[in-house]
Order: sequence, then C-alpha cells, then structure tokens
Amino acid sequence: MCIGDVVVVADANAIRGRYYIAKVMEVFPGNDGRVRKVALQYRNCTAGTTEYKVSKPVTIIRAVQRLALLVPVDGEGQIRC
Repeated sequence: MCIGDVVVVADANAIRGRYYIAKVMEVFPGNDGRVRKVALQYRNCTAGTTEYKVSKPVTIIRAVQRLALLVPVDGEGQIRC
C-alpha cells in the first residue's frame, strides 16, 4: 500500500452490499518495515429523490487486511498498470 492508492474498505459493521471506496492518505509501517495500517479518506454519498448529496470527507484508520486494492499508484503519483 502506498499513499494515493484507491481501495475498497471491507467493514464488518457495514450494511450488506454497501462498500466504501477510499484513498490512502497515510501509511503506518510495523517494526519489520511492512505497512500494517493505513489512514483512509472517503465521502458518504446519499441519493435522495431529487438530488445527490455528498458529505464532508471522513478519515479512518484500518488494517491492510481489511482492504482490497483497486487502483495502485507508484511513488510519483502515476497509476501503475
């Protein structure tokens, strides 16, 4: 995991079928140098009857085991293929 990666957050308390797409904002490596936790930022979106509302960004810290990497980014901010 690197800063800027886009991930899907698997949350045990979330409503079934509802997942958050988040961006990695900060990484926290363990004693061995491997990334164990990351700080993520996402926005809650709700669809109303006539308009689509977006809330302020939410920041959470999660273990990398609870994430699925969607779009990896290299150290220079470019998308890796």
